[in-house]
Amino acid sequence: MPKTMKSGATKFNLIINEVDQFRIDSICRRLKNSITPIEIINWLKNFKVYEIGKALSILEKLEYITENEIIELYDSKLKKILTSNLDNVIIHAVSEYGKSSTLMVYYLKKTPTYSKNKERIVFYYHYSNFKHKIKSIKEKTSIIFLDDFSGSGKQFVNYYKTYIKPQIISNKNINETFFLTLFYLKRAKSYIAKSCTEIQLIGEVRNPAFLSKGSVFGYRKSMLPLRKFCYNYGENLFSTYNKKEKTNEIHALGYKNSQALIVFAYNPPNNTLPIIWSSKNWIPLYPRVPQNKMSKSKEIRKKLAHEIGLMKESEISDVFYSGEKDLGWKTINFITKTDFITYSIIKMIKQKRTLPVICQVLGITENDYSDIISEKKEIFQTNNSLTEYGDEIYLETKKQLKLVKKEIKNNNLTFEVKENYYLPKNFKGAI
Repeated sequence: MPKTMKSGATKFNLIINEVDQFRIDSICRRLKNSITPIEIINWLKNFKVYEIGKALSILEKLEYITENEIIELYDSKLKKILTSNLDNVIIHAVSEYGKSSTLMVYYLKKTPTYSKNKERIVFYYHYSNFKHKIKSIKEKTSIIFLDDFSGSGKQFVNYYKTYIKPQIISNKNINETFFLTLFYLKRAKSYIAKSCTEIQLIGEVRNPAFLSKGSVFGYRKSMLPLRKFCYNYGENLFSTYNKKEKTNEIHALGYKNSQALIVFAYNPPNNTLPIIWSSKNWIPLYPRVPQNKMSKSKEIRKKLAHEIGLMKESEISDVFYSGEKDLGWKTINFITKTDFITYSIIKMIKQKRTLPVICQVLGITENDYSDIISEKKEIFQTNNSLTEYGDEIYLETKKQLKLVKKEIKNNNLTFEVKENYYLPKNFKGAI
């Protein structure tokens, strides 16, 4: 029996049959619960009703790479490079510092291999470092260029030949150069091997989604309709301006026709199909644009605020209602910003979120995070783990939330969240 699904940002009611509902639930599990069924329903509203099956077929082949998986991948690849007994290593992320390179370096520093070898590793955060530090490069040094995805290899080659190679070409202390990327397409390897013979590419290979032979969608007969479907929508969703040709280049199937189906925990690469991430008059499933990410972070904060609000009358309310105000005739307890941040960190640590993502969602700095961890030593054992008491609090909150939500459902009650009490827009000055 078909049922009508509703969401907060509905344009219309979308009827989802039981088969599609089962597919949606399976997709959520496949994507490691990084999205909810409601988010998929909202995304499906971009398409015509008769196209829902095709849209779900795309999602069924999408890969979501968690933060732990990113760390594991970087660890195995870095270990592979360092087994050649290199004396000294320079690591340089091939994009501007402060963008995705910040996170790439963060994840690489979390690897066991880096921890064991950090005494001989230095980071160059900007290409100008090669110019200013070229004379200080020690003998038998290797350079590792760091990235997360390489579709054609052209961006890396252009970057390397323009900014790096002219500065290091005459330096005899540099032994080997590596390009370490989480994933790459076969054509990227071919282009890099042809253009920069001195570069050794290290990473996991992936095929374009709509490859003539070897597509994840099977034979051409079943693959071509899906390609056409993605292209027809994608040609209006992503383009870049070619300064040299003074024209707009359409990237209907991802940057330079990459046709990728990968989403990283911190961002989908623009190589991935635009129907997944574009915000150009489009509801993205995994947004890339900063304001959309901020909107999603706000949604998460509202959900956390709602949960902590539900626990006001529960047995565990004392833990998260530490604020106290004397009204003269009675004393009231309320949720402070620190209470909200503490609860949020507990939840996200149990969800295996790492520091950069937690800080991004909560709008706090790493120093703010460290302050909370230090202040609540009875709850937090380390930056990413809870004490035994912290685990007890988490389990008790789950139990209490389940009971409260059941009571609300049974009594047809509603619960309104008053955000101004405990949903912080900033924390210790951090927005």
